[in-house]
Amino acid sequence: MSKKIDWNTTYKVPFSKKANGSKYETGKEMLKSAFEKHQEQEKLQKSTQEMIPAMEQLFLIRLKNNTPITIMREFRYQTSDIVKSNIGGEAVGSFQDVVKSIYPGTTLQFISIDHPMKEVLFKANNEEIAINFADLKNLWISSDILEVVSNLYKDNK
Repeated sequence: MSKKIDWNTTYKVPFSKKANGSKYETGKEMLKSAFEKHQEQEKLQKSTQEMIPAMEQLFLIRLKNNTPITIMREFRYQTSDIVKSNIGGEAVGSFQDVVKSIYPGTTLQFISIDHPMKEVLFKANNEEIAINFADLKNLWISSDILEVVSNLYKDNK
């Protein structure tokens, strides 16, 4: 004795609906949307790479004119910091590599360039900040330098 299954009566909820009422995406639709997002990110990265020389020039102009740089997005950078510890009743300090953050709204004022250490020194909130040359591109992208240069590029197109 075999039973016949009537699929129309067994599944009353259409497959194209989720339980919360949102539209169900098929694998093909998900792949298409992921590909479109990937293409958009590549286009954005390419346009940012095209703006790097202009951002570098604006950065150098701001250093020469001592114009402050405003951080627009959180900026993380690596630096060395003195960590004090108490060993045997004696305060001992040692340098350790740490990752620090500069938060949006912070204004950086240029102090000097330290060529032997390969760092640019800024002052923010009465604190000296040393940013390595390798982290400067990330600083440009996280600051108002990117905003100014991207507005110039939009106006020229």
